[in-house]
Amino acid sequence: MSNTIISGGLGHIGSKLIRVLLKKNFKVICLDNLSTQRFTSLKGLIGNKNFTFYEVDLAKNYNKTIKMLKNTDSTSFIHLAATTNAEASHDNPEILFDNNLSSTKTAIEISSKLNLKLIFPSSTSVYGSAKEDVYEDDDNFINPQSPYAECKVKEENLIIQSGLKDTLILRLGTIFGTSPGMRFHTAVNKFCWQAAMNDPITVWKTALHQHRPYLDLGDACKAFIFFLKNKKQLLDASIFNVNTANYTVAEIIESIKKIFTKKIKVTQQKIGSNDKKAPKITKEFCKINLELKPIQLIRFIRGLSPYPGARIIQNNKIIKILNATSNKNIKGEKGKIFHFKNKLILNNNFKESIEITKIQVEGKKKMLTKDFIKGNTL
Repeated sequence: MSNTIISGGLGHIGSKLIRVLLKKNFKVICLDNLSTQRFTSLKGLIGNKNFTFYEVDLAKNYNKTIKMLKNTDSTSFIHLAATTNAEASHDNPEILFDNNLSSTKTAIEISSKLNLKLIFPSSTSVYGSAKEDVYEDDDNFINPQSPYAECKVKEENLIIQSGLKDTLILRLGTIFGTSPGMRFHTAVNKFCWQAAMNDPITVWKTALHQHRPYLDLGDACKAFIFFLKNKKQLLDASIFNVNTANYTVAEIIESIKKIFTKKIKVTQQKIGSNDKKAPKITKEFCKINLELKPIQLIRFIRGLSPYPGARIIQNNKIIKILNATSNKNIKGEKGKIFHFKNKLILNNNFKESIEITKIQVEGKKKMLTKDFIKGNTL
C-alpha cells in the first residue's frame, strides 16, 4: 500500500484526488487550514482507517506540521495548498505571494526532512497568452500575466533550486469537473453553474474565440496517480504540461447547450460602474512612468507584454521590458536599468526596485535576463 500526504486536500482537486487514491488502496494524510470552510469535503472520509486529517496552516506552522508527520510512513507529498484564483490575484498580490511562497517553502523543507517525493501542481498560466505551441523545457515560453501565474513561476524555481532529488512539476490546464470541494470561478464550472441556475452565461466578447488548455479533473487525478506509481527517473525536477484538450469559450458553450434541453442565453460581460475602458495604446502610452510604485510598474509591464511592450530609453536605445518581478530595494541610479548580482534592476523615482526577467534591446531579439547578461550590455 502506498502512502501520500496532500496539502490543501479539501479543495477542488484534493477532495477528488483523495477519494480516488483511497479507492486504489493508498493511505492519505490530508493537511488543510480550513480557510475556505469546505467542511463538506470531509463527508464520508472521517472514520476511514486509511485517511488522516490534520488542520494546519502550512504557510505558518512548519514545526507543528513536522511534529504531526514525524512518524509517518508516507513516501510522497502532493502540495496543493495555495490561493488559486488567478483573476482575483490582481487585487491582493502581496497576500497571494506571501501565502503561496511560504507554504511551498515549508513543503520543500518537509519533503527534505522526511525524504518525500514532492509533486507540485503548477499551471499552464505561466505561459500567458501564447500564440504558438509551448514546450516545458524552453524558458522562452514563460510569460506570466497575472500575480497568480508569476507566483507559480517563483514556486517552480524554489523547487528546482532546492536541490531535492525527487521532485516533479505538473503544469495543469484550467481544471473543470465536479468534486466535494469544487470551485465555480473557472470557465467551464462557472458556465455550467449559470446554465443550471437559469442564468445567462456571461462572457467577455474578446474571450469568445480564444483557445485555452482545459484539464478534466478525472484526468488530473490519473496524472497524479501515474507519477506516484512510476519510476524514480521521471522525477528529478522534471516538468510536464498536463492537459485534456484546447477549446475556445464558444466551443465550451456549444457543448453546454447540448446538455440542457432548455434554451441557454449567452450575454456579453458588462462593464461595471467602477470599470474603465482601456486607453488607446500608443508609443507614448508604452513609456514607463517612474512615478509608479513597484507593484504598479510590474502590472503595467505585464499588461503590455508581449506586444507592444513597456519601454524605457537608455543610452539612446529603446529597451522593452517584457516581464518583471518584485525585488528588495537595491541601491542604484533611479530610472536606469543596472546590473546587480546577475540580475537586471530598475529603480523608480523613489529608488524602489523591480527585477527585470525578460528584455528586448532595440535591434536585438527578446531574451530572458539570465541569457541576456551572458554577453550583452545596455
